Amino acid sequence: MLLSMLKLVFKHPLLVQASLNGGFLAATFMLYWTTLTFLLASPPYTFASSIIGLFGLIGIAAILITPWTARCVIDRFHPQLSVLLGSGTVLIGQVIGTYAGKASVSAPVLQAWFIDLGISTAQVANRAGIYQLDASSRNRINSVYMLAVFIGQVMGTGIGAKTYAVGGWLASGSASVGITVLGLLVALGRGPHARGWLGWDGGSSFKLQPQVQRAEEQSGPGVAPVDAHITSSSRVPDSYATIAAISNQDRDGGASGSVEKTALA
Repeated sequence: MLLSMLKLVFKHPLLVQASLNGGFLAATFMLYWTTLTFLLASPPYTFASSIIGLFGLIGIAAILITPWTARCVIDRFHPQLSVLLGSGTVLIGQVIGTYAGKASVSAPVLQAWFIDLGISTAQVANRAGIYQLDASSRNRINSVYMLAVFIGQVMGTGIGAKTYAVGGWLASGSASVGITVLGLLVALGRGPHARGWLGWDGGSSFKLQPQVQRAEEQSGPGVAPVDAHITSSSRVPDSYATIAAISNQDRDGGASGSVEKTALA
């Protein structure tokens, strides 16, 4: 099982790109929430723990706007556009909160909102992209992605605690900005229709493409598309909100012989 997951990493460039981006964004998410308590409990704020806990409700605002972003962006364009927009949104929030966090409490509030909105957008788009790679290996593909996210969370927590102890809010925030930039660079390193590991060959258009053509591009050079029986004129219904995968046999868990539908949101 572990060996087959490793093979998927070398087989699908998109999986590596999405996993790295997801890991970096998860790291910056945990870094922020790890150090936020230290900031709000110290001068100039000195909030009580009950007040600090209320900051967790800020994510509700991001959840409320997610259906709109799904309809207007994720469902209409290539997933990488949403990954880029989501990563950029997180970066904006990190910059605001890091360098204005001690001047006004509104800065960390905006930071939390931008981070939650950006990460939710990027994570949904990353999964939408990797779930198109190989329907018969979807469980293992998801495991690779979630492993990268988990590693990012652990690293973000450790880096946040260490940098805050050394240089306070500004140091930990600057580290978070740097990690977010790395995630954005990963998203920019490979175009939406690239066949190789790096570059923007195949064009920079973010328009949706027929399923077979997209499968050929995302699987990398020399790899046949998974659902070759689907005609080139077919489109992905509901774009990426719901992904339909047709397989004769589920290699992860036995025979299925049915249409699988995985809801992302």
